[in-house]
Amino acid sequence: MGDMGAVYRTAMEWLYIVCIVLAAVAMVVITIIIPYGVFMRYAVNSAASWPEPAGILMMIVFSFIGGAAAYRANAHLKVGTLL
Repeated sequence: MGDMGAVYRTAMEWLYIVCIVLAAVAMVVITIIIPYGVFMRYAVNSAASWPEPAGILMMIVFSFIGGAAAYRANAHLKVGTLL
């Protein structure tokens, strides 16, 4: 039974790493597509319809998956309201 605990911890560590990678990829995609949308709108004068919704979707992915990874790393913000 003790071996299952080690397997579970290893699986959770890999899931944590996957969450960090997905959050980082989402941030890189946001960084690429938002300037592309601005360039298409103002320089080419032909607005693309997909960069803004895709950027919003990537921000949701970044927030939820990155937030889960930050919580696991105990790096989240803690706000005390009542003592």
